[in-house]
Amino acid sequence: MGKKNQRERKMKVRYVGPSQQVKSLTNHQIYSVLYVDPPFISIIDDAQESYEYFIVNPGLLNGKMTGRFEIVEDDEKGTLKEAFYDARIEQETDVPLDPWDELENTNFYGSAQDVENLKCPECGGPLTVRFEKSESCLTIECQQCGARSHGDKCLLIPKYLQEDGEFNDG
Repeated sequence: MGKKNQRERKMKVRYVGPSQQVKSLTNHQIYSVLYVDPPFISIIDDAQESYEYFIVNPGLLNGKMTGRFEIVEDDEKGTLKEAFYDARIEQETDVPLDPWDELENTNFYGSAQDVENLKCPECGGPLTVRFEKSESCLTIECQQCGARSHGDKCLLIPKYLQEDGEFNDG
């Protein structure tokens, strides 16, 4: 009898959707999956760095989440298949994102231009966006009406800030 192949297959996904302005996702590109933590997967993206993306609608176009991942190669346990199923069920049962959540998604996944173009969902006024790495917090505040959103212990650094080299530790 021959030896069994003890090596586990690497998981891979293909992104299908609009290529992103920030060096992250390219239409029809295949990416290696590092780990799965629904509703996110961590992949090695176009910047050759590990980054978490939503399983459902990982891309961004005009401030709206878009695109999708397709499974190219799963592990023996069907980890990706199960996570994709769970993420889709969660998306169907979740209430739609409120406008402030959409702003936060744009901040984390969009380009600097996308973030500059954000407007207050309350009054349409200009926004001030601050991300403080040392405290892992994001604050979005309207310069016109004062409405604001604040998040602590953010797990991600906005992609456009990484691209600028402003927050790269290496």
